[in-house]
Amino acid sequence: MATLDSWPAKYPDEVLDYLFDWTDLLDGDTLVGEPEAVALDSVGLAVDSITTVGNLSRLWVSGGTPSPTSRISLTAQTAGNRTIEYVVRLPIRNV
Repeated sequence: MATLDSWPAKYPDEVLDYLFDWTDLLDGDTLVGEPEAVALDSVGLAVDSITTVGNLSRLWVSGGTPSPTSRISLTAQTAGNRTIEYVVRLPIRNV
């Protein structure tokens, strides 16, 4: 499991979209099906939806409690029978 530095921070009441590019992690392989995304730490943080076109996933994220270390886990299956898991930090700002 690898970890990206961080996505831009959001406020708890914002609903924002974030992009994730799988290309470098796939190493020539291709995604199969829709990747999954799950909020890990912040109470109330939710991944409302995820859509993927090619190697680019767009996640719509809402909620959360203020924290500099909130994380979202992304998991994808590949045509080569690999499972890729990546964790992204998403700071939640104080209002």
